[in-house]
Amino acid sequence: MTKFNKYVGINRYRHYTYGGLDIDTPVDKKFGVTPYYFAYGSNLNFDQMSVRCPSAEHIGNTIIDDWRLVFRGVADIEPHAGSQVVGGVFRIKEQDEVALDRYENYPYLYDKDFFNATVEGETVKVMYYYMTNTDGIGKPPVQYYRTIYDGYIDCGLETNYLESAYKYTISNIQLQGTHYPKRYKKKGKKNAKSTRS
Repeated sequence: MTKFNKYVGINRYRHYTYGGLDIDTPVDKKFGVTPYYFAYGSNLNFDQMSVRCPSAEHIGNTIIDDWRLVFRGVADIEPHAGSQVVGGVFRIKEQDEVALDRYENYPYLYDKDFFNATVEGETVKVMYYYMTNTDGIGKPPVQYYRTIYDGYIDCGLETNYLESAYKYTISNIQLQGTHYPKRYKKKGKKNAKSTRS
């Protein structure tokens, strides 16, 4: 068995080459199930999505009952009776899901699942990502939080859900198990400016 020191979450739906070696991987049964994607974190941000998934189209918003938004350094959602998660629903194409899998480091940092929602008058499966390690609660980097905040504005979502999640995080910090993206660890990022002027 070949082991790799570095493995990035990419689309395992097809045969691909990594590090110069051909690798046959099992079919990813979670890939391509639905053209609908539920964003609740930084992917709500239209500027970010236009670069990451240029063919993705925001088609509306929805609420998931009995779940809550939390931060483990980055955004995650978890079951929690009486809470709600708001987010945007995007229509995506295959290449968008490949890009999202890479960005979310699926299936290592995030896994994905589906829920039923009414989209454009029809009940459909909607895909979402959730973190595989749920041990920690950690404050998000300022720039990351602002990217999400701008995304809430882009999608016309009420920011009180986001602010509530941030307050919960601050009062329940447990750093073990959290994840901080490398792009926010650079020196000089402490006083990150808003993603918008």
